[in-house]
Formats: sequence, C-alpha cells, structure tokens
Amino acid sequence: MQYVKLTLSVFLIVSTETALAQPGQSSTANFVTAGRIESARVDEGKWKRGAGYIVSTGRHYLYAGRGLDAGDFTISATVSLEKLEGTAAALVLDGNQFGFEGSHGKMFVQGPQFGGSRAIADPHEFITAGKPFRLEVARRGNELTFKIDGRKVWMTNCGPEQVRTISLRPWRATLRIYDFAATGNLTEAAQPPKRTELTKLSIPLIDISGETQRQVIVAAGTKSEYRGQVTTVLMADGKTMFATWSKGHGGRCGPLMKSVDGGLTWSDLLPTPKNWGAISSCPCIYRMSDSKGVERLFVFAGRGKHHSSVSEDGGTTWTPMKATGLFKPGGNTAIIPIDNGRRHLLLMQRGPTDAPRDEMPNAVWQAVSSDGGQTWKDYRKACEVNGATPCEPDLIRSPDGRQIACLMRENSRRFQSLVMFSDNEGTTWTKARELPASLTGDRHVSCYTADGRLVVVFRDRAKGSPTYGHYVAWMGTYEDIRHGRSGQYRIKLLHSHAGPDCGYSGLERLPDGTMVATTYIKYRPGQKKHSIVSVRFKPAEIDAAFELEKSK
Repeated sequence: MQYVKLTLSVFLIVSTETALAQPGQSSTANFVTAGRIESARVDEGKWKRGAGYIVSTGRHYLYAGRGLDAGDFTISATVSLEKLEGTAAALVLDGNQFGFEGSHGKMFVQGPQFGGSRAIADPHEFITAGKPFRLEVARRGNELTFKIDGRKVWMTNCGPEQVRTISLRPWRATLRIYDFAATGNLTEAAQPPKRTELTKLSIPLIDISGETQRQVIVAAGTKSEYRGQVTTVLMADGKTMFATWSKGHGGRCGPLMKSVDGGLTWSDLLPTPKNWGAISSCPCIYRMSDSKGVERLFVFAGRGKHHSSVSEDGGTTWTPMKATGLFKPGGNTAIIPIDNGRRHLLLMQRGPTDAPRDEMPNAVWQAVSSDGGQTWKDYRKACEVNGATPCEPDLIRSPDGRQIACLMRENSRRFQSLVMFSDNEGTTWTKARELPASLTGDRHVSCYTADGRLVVVFRDRAKGSPTYGHYVAWMGTYEDIRHGRSGQYRIKLLHSHAGPDCGYSGLERLPDGTMVATTYIKYRPGQKKHSIVSVRFKPAEIDAAFELEKSK
C-alpha cells in the first residue's frame, strides 16, 4: 500500500493493485474491501474501523479513488444503516444522488442526470435497519439500473459520459461500509477540494455575555415552546421595531411582536393571517420602498415555494402569504436596494431542483424586483462552489456605494465562510473565496456603526474558537472584508446552552448609536426551550472594554 498525504486534514490511500487500465479495457478498482480502505479519499478521523467494516456519520463523503470512463460499468457496495429515520445517506455520482432514505421516509433520487428530485420506493421493502445489504449500480448501453440484493429499485436513461466522482455519504445515518468497488473503463477520479486548515483567531475577544443588564428577553421559551429563527426590522422613526420568528426549529411562521421604544419592551403577539401558520422556515422581515416612494413591510418565508406577506400600513395589517415564484429549501432571504433604490436585489440558497429540502450541490441564487419587492424576476444562480455548500447570504454595500459584498455560510464545513463581490449591482460576481476564521460562522447579519465601522453578528463556527457555537459579533471595516483581514474585535454576545443552535439574527442601529442584536437561543440551562433574546451595546463601549483589558 502507498500512502500519500494531501493536507493536515485530508488523506489519500491508494492501492497499488488498482492501476488504470488501458483505454477501452475493463478492470476493477476495490475502494473498500472487508472494511479496509484500499483506494479512497476520506476526511481524517471521520471513519472508524470495525469488524469487517468502516463506520461513520456526518456531512462528509468517502470518495472513490477511481472514476469511470465512457462505456458499461458496475458499481457495487455492501453497506448497512443503523436506523431508517430520514438519514439522507446516499451514493453520489457526479452530484447525482441515489438516496437510501430521505426526510420524507422514502428512497429518493436527485440531480440533473436523474431527472430532478423524486421519491422512488419504500426503503423498508429493500432495507432492514442494522442488516448489511448489497447495492449494485449497472450501466448497460444507455440504461442505468439500481438494485438492492438483486432486486431492481429504479432505472433511468444514462448517456455514456464519464463518471469522475463516485462517493458514499453518511449524512444523518450511521453508515457501515463493508465492501465498495467499481468495474469498467477506469479513469482518474476528480480530485475533491482539500479541506481548509483553519487559520487561528488573531483578534481580541471581548466577552459581554454575562452582562445581563444589556439583555432583553423578547419572548421567553417554555418547556413546550421552542422559539426559533428570528429577524427584526427598524422603522423610519428610529424606535419602532418588529420581530418575527419560527415556531420550533425552522418551523411554522406566525409569531410577530412590536416594540415602540427601540427594543426595550415588547408587545404581546400581534394578529397575523391564518395561512402564516402553513408556511415554514425562517421568516425574514424587510422594509422596502418602490420607485414612487411607497413604503411596505414584507415578511418572506417558505420551504420549497418561497412566499411573502405584505403590510402597507406600517405593520398593522398583513396580507396572507402568497408564492413569489421563487424556490428555496429553507434559510434566510437577503435583500439590498440597488440602482439608487430603484430596484432591489434578493439572494437566497437553493438546490439543483425545486425540492422543499436541502439538496446538494447547494448554491446561492438571486432575483431582482423593480416594484419595491412585490414581484421578482431574473431568477438565476449567483454562486456555486465545487465541494462546498454556500448558503444563507448577507449583503453589504461598500461605504462608497460602488460595490456589494456577499457573505455566505459554508455548510459542508470543509472551508471557512465565503465571500464574493459585485461591482455592477449584482449583474456579475467575483469568484467566491474564503473569509478569515474571525468571520467564519452561520447566518451573518451586518450593520454599519455611526462611525463607519461594520458589526456582523452570527453563530460562531470557527474551528478551535473559544466561542464556538455561541452567538458572537465581529467588528471591523468593509476594507477588512475586501482585503481578507481579520478585523478589529470579536464579541461574545450570548452563551448558548444548546451548542451551535442559535445565531439567526436581527441587527439594528438606533439613532443614539446603540446596536440591538436579537437572536433565538437557549438562554439558560434547564428544561425551558429556546427564547428570543436581544443584546444592546455601543461600539464605544467595546472599545473601552478592550482598553481596560489591555491595561490589566
């Protein structure tokens, strides 16, 4: 066996017995044999040896060490799933997935060569939890057939193209792989992107999470009520705020509250249309004006079909949720005015089809409105990154107004968070690149301070960070983001007592410079579920805390 080190966190194991055959000559590559990796690329430490198998769980892949050229082939794998509970475990062929069981409880296929996304069978007819089964995928001519233990599950037309990437992914399953091989015209496998060796956090950390006088409980969780992903909006008077969130994690919309004193106190729940409760996933509230100066409030939400609800009287009454014609699997909707306010640019995540759940490869899509958010057109892909999962965008305009930056969560966890830039109001974007570790997290939300700095709040996901999984803020400048610099400070805003389950935010700046950062979070240990909580601070207070810490 020849061992080749790729990076500190990805390794390649290549068997000397699986050299490439001559073009047109069929041969066999054994990727895993009797629980021993022979020719595969895996993330270091993710797969453990068992009695005749390797086992893993999580959002990563075992990449076959060979691809397949044009012509007939057979891919076989003996595997088992510990449980059948919406695992999304799958065999992946160049981004096309054959899933053993999805969130809907069915076997599924996804991807452009598999005709989109669809459920294909009841997994219990083919798979028994905990028992090994043999998957066989065979291309003969233009037919691709999937069998489990010799029984046909699904068949589709498939051209003679190369299959450069063959992989198995556990996702939410505990997946055991006993054997994994391919026979056909072997070719070089496409190289999966190398995992980033995360850079160290080099800027000061200011911890204000224990300063309870800064904290306001907008809506307390209870033993039965989980208050989920929240956003806020500040009205033009500088003191009226609205907050809306999900019932449960990524659950139904509906809760809406109002503050008339800049978020210090909050109303009871406000009435909303009945069909808000039929729409799921992360409601986002925005205040937008059309080219005639008519101001409206919008709440955007939806899993699968994207919806919006509108208020034309300052949030007193709302229309029922109505489909916008866009699609997204969940997460936030980011919007920014463009063309001097004449139009609005919207970005959000989605998969390769119109499925209501996350699909890989995930990408960021965009659309444009010319009527103040009432309708959206020019729906197209804005960012896709090989081997990465860009999602949950945040849009920031540069201080001179000439550029827009888009910060993105990277959900494969192979890379730090991502950023891309546009110098033409979103018509085109630069190639996405990684942000510093200090800005690596989920669901960035940004706001300029009175002195021109930037505050960005998010859930910390920087590997090795002392605030990993907690609700944090980054303070720096737009130029720091543009030039890849770490920034000025990181601020621990709140401590999460539920691990990395917090951080979807609202962030507003009041006329006196106070920043009001609002999130969903398990605020205290115990049986009570997540609450909606805000933290109030002024940038000058963070500066003073830093100087005090330096003087000690």
